[in-house]
Amino acid sequence: MRALAILFVLIHHWVAGNLSPIPAFSKYVPYFYILGYYGVEIFFVLSGFLIGNIIIKGFLNEADYGRPFILNFWMRRWFRTLPLYYFILFVTIFTTAVIKGEAITGLWKYFLFLQNFFGYNNDFYGISWSLSIEEWFYLSFPIILLLVHRLLKNSVSRKNIIFIVIIIYLICPMLVRVFYSALENPLWSESLRKAVICREDSIAFGVLGAFWYNTRKQSFINNKKPMLFVGILLLVITSAVFMNDILSDYYYKTNDATFFSKTIYFSLVNLAVLFTLPYCFGVTCNVPIIKNSVSFISKISYSLYLTHVFVHHIVHKLIPKTGGIYTIINLILFAAICAGLSSLTYHFVENTFLKLRDKVWKEKYKPA
Repeated sequence: MRALAILFVLIHHWVAGNLSPIPAFSKYVPYFYILGYYGVEIFFVLSGFLIGNIIIKGFLNEADYGRPFILNFWMRRWFRTLPLYYFILFVTIFTTAVIKGEAITGLWKYFLFLQNFFGYNNDFYGISWSLSIEEWFYLSFPIILLLVHRLLKNSVSRKNIIFIVIIIYLICPMLVRVFYSALENPLWSESLRKAVICREDSIAFGVLGAFWYNTRKQSFINNKKPMLFVGILLLVITSAVFMNDILSDYYYKTNDATFFSKTIYFSLVNLAVLFTLPYCFGVTCNVPIIKNSVSFISKISYSLYLTHVFVHHIVHKLIPKTGGIYTIINLILFAAICAGLSSLTYHFVENTFLKLRDKVWKEKYKPA
């Protein structure tokens, strides 16, 4: 799922940047926008499922769930995500401010993941918006869980406390979207889709899947086929909504979307991804070339996500022309440089800090 998600994002951005200027293909380009959208949503739910497993296992098994566990969790998360994030941030600052000589507004916000807390309207390091949503979830969820635990520990079981906190995270962002959309009629993407306060529920759906897996494992496994059917059905329905409303209206006509698309729609997409998790969780492949390719893409997916826009600009500078053989060369170079650069950043940045992390902050509970 991780490999599929990053491929969706890469295809979307490459097609949008390279096929739009070609008349024969330009009319088909909009249909690829949905790939980028679903790619990020898969990342959100999958991240919530994997990280949720760690938090839930810790909360259910730690006799004294509190600061030591939370600090260990944070350090392991930050050593996984922050080094490469800041590395690419500094590279982007250098290329934007030093090489291009462009001014950067609100730069300090990117160091604290505040660039899109209430909305996003800056193309500088644009790919970082989704990281902010994840980082704020990693920071806040263990704290809220601890506070609710201390408030209800004498009257509510730990399983129910986890469920209560998950429901809080599912409902509150939805309410923010509902009231915000009703009062201000905000833009679908910049003001809602990319705003931290409006999207924390996307990761909570993955945590709900982790809760299901940890408390009803047999049900999680036995119901994978009917859940897959429901998930695919929801994906078909939400895809139709995207094409008929978001794509046609927000991107190409009125620069707006319906109230449904600004509120409930996001939850339905995340729910659709959640329902596919049980089936995907047990998928195996014994074909070496497929297994190795998927494993490789999955391993470097975070590096691919943060570096591919930078690579896109490099390739565009090298091959500014479009159409015919130029587009084919562009695609080959884009794929090759993405794979090569992401492998390097994974090995020298990500993996270096992961090894350091595992020496200092031990992993007590596996993601799944």
